[in-house]
Amino acid sequence: MKINRIGYIVLLICSLSFAIGLKARLSSITLIVAILMPIISLIIFIITQRKITVDIPNKAITIQKRTELKGNILITNASNIPFTHIRLVGLLPDDNGKEISERRIIMSISPRKKVKINAGITFDYRGEYSLRVDYIDLYDIFGIFHRRRKIDKEINIKVVPRVFNINSAPESSITSDTNPNPLLITSDDRDELSSIREYRDGDLLRSVHWKLSAKKDDLIVKVLDGQRSTESAIIMDLNSYYDDINSNLKATDAVIESALTICNNLLTQGQNCLTIWYDIKNDIIAEQFATPDTGFAQVFDTLALTPIWDDSINMLNLIASSANELNMRNSIYIITPKFSNDLNEAITHLYSMSRADINLLCIDNSGEDILAIKNMYNDTNVNVWDIKSDKIKQSLDFAIYEYNKR
Repeated sequence: MKINRIGYIVLLICSLSFAIGLKARLSSITLIVAILMPIISLIIFIITQRKITVDIPNKAITIQKRTELKGNILITNASNIPFTHIRLVGLLPDDNGKEISERRIIMSISPRKKVKINAGITFDYRGEYSLRVDYIDLYDIFGIFHRRRKIDKEINIKVVPRVFNINSAPESSITSDTNPNPLLITSDDRDELSSIREYRDGDLLRSVHWKLSAKKDDLIVKVLDGQRSTESAIIMDLNSYYDDINSNLKATDAVIESALTICNNLLTQGQNCLTIWYDIKNDIIAEQFATPDTGFAQVFDTLALTPIWDDSINMLNLIASSANELNMRNSIYIITPKFSNDLNEAITHLYSMSRADINLLCIDNSGEDILAIKNMYNDTNVNVWDIKSDKIKQSLDFAIYEYNKR
């Protein structure tokens, strides 16, 4: 260390001055000690520095978001000499286990001892991370001599999103006449609407078109044509709508997790599912089609690490570019952190041109905004779902529960 070297030079100069000026035995002994001290320390350092080892698993791992990464970085001193100053440098977790950043960790190790640095960290956002030790700085016992040893060991970490089971209603919403196990409903679970008529004795209450009935002040029943479809589509808005990166990561993670959860549940019910988003790497509108036969794994692998859009993407253009595919779908899910006029124009076009059931999932919008959006789509086949990024499962459960009550 620099300050130790300066201190030693000062000691050596003082010893030399005393030896010359005083010409006493004690001053000569002090000079000899001052000269021999670093030489002995250097010899010991050369012999023992290889006894310091750093053990870090050099591998790639995949963990789910909000799951703690387990493991330790182990520094071992196998010599009989203490190392009072060791510096570890690399991409390391902070003291709170929340972030990985370029850090220097300084420690001392007694003879025949080990020091563990907890590599545990809980990742709040999906993505690709690295935990790495670049090098270790070793110093002799007096801090005069220094040796830097490259380590270059790294753990590559893929943090993937969560997929929730949403096949149950929120307990707080269950009453005596509530289906305790409502499924994710799409138009596949209900036959296509072909016409409407007045209510007749014996008609099921669930077939009543409540919004239209309230408008006409008389009970109106939906007439179904018996056809069933198994085609659904999910459109993801991965735009950055916030000024800070963490808010954007939180919102887009909620978009991805909602999309994957809905897709998985649709496939479980025998639905085919088309996912649509903008691929910024290849500068194209990307599509991933999944069926119950092909399964969920490929969709998950494709979407799990899909990045946020660096530049703003117009949702009207994205949806319009996929119009032919969307017109073939019986149920459409649009997931967005922010409702916009362009998105409203695209949704209006969708429900006016097709009979698809449209579900608009709004991420982290205020209660006032959700109410305003719902009012915009009164008497339409557009359902507005209020999704909170910190309560995705509960939000989806409640939205489906409310949907089933219609």
